[in-house]
Amino acid sequence: MAIGNYNLADADSFGDLDDYIIDPFFKLKGMDVFLCEADGGVPETKVADHSWFVQHGLRDAPIFLVNISTQWGNILLYFSLPEWLKDWDCLEENDHDSKEMKALKRFFDGSDQNRSSTLYFMPSVVEAPYAVRCVSPSKQEYPMGDRAYLPLLWTKYPAEPENNKAIAMELEIDCMSSGWVRSMAGLVKRNLVSLSIDVAVLLKTEEAQLCLALWRFDHIDISSSPTMPARVTN
Repeated sequence: MAIGNYNLADADSFGDLDDYIIDPFFKLKGMDVFLCEADGGVPETKVADHSWFVQHGLRDAPIFLVNISTQWGNILLYFSLPEWLKDWDCLEENDHDSKEMKALKRFFDGSDQNRSSTLYFMPSVVEAPYAVRCVSPSKQEYPMGDRAYLPLLWTKYPAEPENNKAIAMELEIDCMSSGWVRSMAGLVKRNLVSLSIDVAVLLKTEEAQLCLALWRFDHIDISSSPTMPARVTN
């Protein structure tokens, strides 16, 4: 089985499920929602190096962090990176690598522009109020590198063994620069508790196509979400 492709180990009796059962490369660890101090506040950037999160174990193991920045707060998604990826210097390709593995190594080792240009997302609205469904994007692939809608900021963090920090990669998705996306973020906030949305993130190159991540926003109640912790200063 190629990484990021289909895993049918538990579906032998369902011959037509190979189009539906996906084994993503990044394994979801969890999700948090942190609110700004007030609407119109400034969401946090570079969370993977935020002292409060580091103290609470964020960098204990290699991690890929998606930081969705809105005018009302941060939606943080945490994904495990593979154990073999202990530093950014171990990405040399070899003859035994599959085409998917080569695509992944080039994704990690490439430029920010290359990462953005090969990344796509596919939303699927499972449950939503009528007002949200009317403006929701259709279930298809959208390029994430389209800066007119979703500016992306990539940050790679090296390992710091002396500080008990493993490597990390953070993808910050700016939902504030575009007026349309900003309006959608406000609409989503008002209806989060009524929403169920599946999201897939895809890596597509000329050589390979694979699923990097899958997750579901499922009836999230942010009424009790905390504000973003302050950075701890020494």
